Amino acid sequence: MKKKIIIGLSFVVVLLGVMLLAFGLRKNKDSSLTKVRLAEVTHSSFYSPLYVAIEKGYFKEAGIDLELILTPGADKVSAAVLSGDVEIGFAGAESAIYVYKQDTVEKEPIGLLLALFGFGMLSCIPASILEEVFTGFLDASAPQDKTTYYLIMCFGIIAIAEEGSKLFFLKRKTWRDPNFNYTFDGLVYAVFIGLGFAGLENILYVMNFGFGIVISRGLLAIPGHCTFAVFMGLFYSRSKFFDTYGKRGRAKLSMFLAFFVPVLLHGYYDFCLMMTDDRLTYAFLIFVVIVDIAAFLTVKKQSKGDDYI
Repeated sequence: MKKKIIIGLSFVVVLLGVMLLAFGLRKNKDSSLTKVRLAEVTHSSFYSPLYVAIEKGYFKEAGIDLELILTPGADKVSAAVLSGDVEIGFAGAESAIYVYKQDTVEKEPIGLLLALFGFGMLSCIPASILEEVFTGFLDASAPQDKTTYYLIMCFGIIAIAEEGSKLFFLKRKTWRDPNFNYTFDGLVYAVFIGLGFAGLENILYVMNFGFGIVISRGLLAIPGHCTFAVFMGLFYSRSKFFDTYGKRGRAKLSMFLAFFVPVLLHGYYDFCLMMTDDRLTYAFLIFVVIVDIAAFLTVKKQSKGDDYI
């Protein structure tokens, strides 16, 4: 039953993505087809609406010649899009599903995960307000140096507001929840909080900037928030573990790291994207590969060494 619910939700998300893609790229039937290359992490039942649309010729009817390219690894998909080898990359919500499936000891209740997704969306609201307020202060001070401006913006405002808000709602919802009884649970909870945050954030971006931003946000924002969440969940679980066994000092340190490490990763991620510098583009690609590998190894290691709290 749980698996069917997850597959159903994923089906709806991908179907919506296909509809948005067709809407954003449609052309008149009389015009020549627009060549679009799409990289996907893996062939999956989650993408079945896309395959059906291709098979039925819906994209060609909309004026799109869609080429599907298998590109294993979210880092490779990101690199392909940024280098111009493909126009679109799918590397999104399956990261949350992957983490969920790695919880081999005791699966978390679907109701709790959906609630966490909702709390993640809710956490986007105070984060957006804080960003708006402090960006206004930053603009009023008007730093002349572009690098200084974006360092303050990315690390001091965006990363702190967003990761702090996500951690606040994560702890508010799960710290005393009886289902939080294994260390791997914290990773699952944090990833679903991150997925919910990215979902509402993308909706707000579309409302402000139009459908043209859907592709880049889907490629970068959703995997980014889920990756940062892995490290937040890692230290959050450790904090819970140490607190349970009376190690208050280590519990506080772990909770600080649950905030500080995602802030550093998030800040550098945004800084590389906001600065129009070719050297930072290459640094960003290397950073994404390293962080993705580290997140993958963290999930695998924590799944095998899932300690009871």
